[in-house]
Amino acid sequence: MAAAGKKSHPRFERKWRIAGGDSLLQKDWAQDTTVYSRLTGETHLLSALPAEVLRMLTEGEKSEAELAAAMGVLCEVTVDEGWLNDICKILQRLEALFLVEPVD
Repeated sequence: MAAAGKKSHPRFERKWRIAGGDSLLQKDWAQDTTVYSRLTGETHLLSALPAEVLRMLTEGEKSEAELAAAMGVLCEVTVDEGWLNDICKILQRLEALFLVEPVD
């Protein structure tokens, strides 16, 4: 069986980063994470998956496929097109909150 991070999905190579170079303040609670954006002055409550995607992006720019592979390993799921689409939806929701942005 191939490792989750080895399969390439060229359609999902769009790269993402933390919006505007923001330094986000994060606090983990029992099952959720609060995130304060210095850029917008807003605080958000995130569930585990979006919080982990955001955490991974604080380490640097990553493509949708890279995020899906890393999250697949973490969550012990098969990285298929459905999983990739789920990660893309999370990124779109984080973008709507002005927490992440695509890299041009």
